[in-house]
Amino acid sequence: GGFDHYPLDWTPDSRYILFRANRTPYGQRMGKYFLIDREGGLEKPLPIPEAGGGTFSPDGNKIVYTPISREFRTWKRTKGGRAADIWIYNLEKDTSQRLTTFNGTDHIPFWYKNKIYFVSDRDLTLDFHSYDLGTGEIAQVTKFSDYDVLWPSGHNGRLVFEKGGYLHTLDLDTNQTAQVKVNINFDNPNRLPYFKNVSRDLSRFGAALS
Repeated sequence: GGFDHYPLDWTPDSRYILFRANRTPYGQRMGKYFLIDREGGLEKPLPIPEAGGGTFSPDGNKIVYTPISREFRTWKRTKGGRAADIWIYNLEKDTSQRLTTFNGTDHIPFWYKNKIYFVSDRDLTLDFHSYDLGTGEIAQVTKFSDYDVLWPSGHNGRLVFEKGGYLHTLDLDTNQTAQVKVNINFDNPNRLPYFKNVSRDLSRFGAALS
């Protein structure tokens, strides 16, 4: 489903890192969650049997996740067996709850305050949507019609994502997006003036006419 040892989130106390590793007993391309101490040591497997994208709840007692990983696929608007839904797993009670049942793509969820934000192609383009944990209401957050929302990442109410080859940010408190201006300044030695011996490249010469 994707690359091995894929980091996803920190625990709220910033002590452990949540990552996905391709270690399921039924396929080397299927991911499973593990926790690793930032100081090192052996990783700890979580009881979720298979996992895609996921992040912790603010209190660290739950994980919002997708049982299937498909971020690295280029399939557009798929409704097949790898079309994921959003779930919540309770680490204390060892229970799970399904939040979405859309017959398409719902993936890469983020937990912020009392809402779950995720990417879905319900309007044919991959856009951000939100799930209200209090009411169960699903609302569309962004409405792009040109390019998909890809590879979102972030924390504390701000996400960064790629769209159409450019970086954008999303403020989860205001639902406002903005393109990030990226300026790369460096000393390119091939563009600096220099002297070069071209005597071996001369083939003829002549007097200049005034």
